[in-house]
Amino acid sequence: GGGPYRNSRASREVDIFIKNVVITICLSPQPDLLVKLGSAENQGRGLLGRFFLSLPRSTVGEREIRTRAPRHDIISSYHNSIQVICKAPTRRTDDNKDRHRPWVIPFSHGAASVFESMERRMEPKRHHLTGQYGGGFRDWAAKSGGNAAKLAGLLHIAGDAHGKWWLSQVHEQTAELAALIIEKWA
Repeated sequence: GGGPYRNSRASREVDIFIKNVVITICLSPQPDLLVKLGSAENQGRGLLGRFFLSLPRSTVGEREIRTRAPRHDIISSYHNSIQVICKAPTRRTDDNKDRHRPWVIPFSHGAASVFESMERRMEPKRHHLTGQYGGGFRDWAAKSGGNAAKLAGLLHIAGDAHGKWWLSQVHEQTAELAALIIEKWA
């Protein structure tokens, strides 16, 4: 589970408090909507920078009409892995009360070096990305390093879904894959 969230604003009569914030968002918006979300009026809010966005080329006119369903063993393996990940044990707070802390998955020294190198390579590209796309894409470019770390964490968990991923480090190879994906995305 996530941690507590409190939001107090003078314009509201009531504070917002959520005991354990956990949120996953998966959207499939049309490309035109993403461009509008990245417009100047939304610039600098940081919302789009927190998402992994993909604008694949259109396959209209090339699509298969009848596709084969995934094999049953693949569906079953995916389902079982998701169940195991969701049932990972939680860490109690130091006072052992009914509160939980999220797992912190450390990065190995090699993984940290990979991200530092990626940041050096990405920084000159960030200006190009912000100039070419502007708006929310500026936020994404600025947050690409943090997104690479998040992606490495997800790849680490997925790669060891049936093991004790919460007790091991993100290794250099996993960081390299995450950095490659983020750099290709840019």
